[in-house]
Amino acid sequence: MGYLERNQQRESNGRMGRAEYVIYEMTKEKDRSSESPCTEKPYTVNPDMDTPVTENTRAIKY
Repeated sequence: MGYLERNQQRESNGRMGRAEYVIYEMTKEKDRSSESPCTEKPYTVNPDMDTPVTENTRAIKY
């Protein structure tokens, strides 16, 4: 068994090009310095869900 990594390349005109496949015998450590931090439960300061608007308040003119 191994681990497969696929890198999709793009052509000069922006279209999808060749795919490069690399197979590793052991897991490869990810470089997490470029990724955004993942928050499990983000906190919203002012939630706006107390009384949601359910009706159209604008008058319809014919």
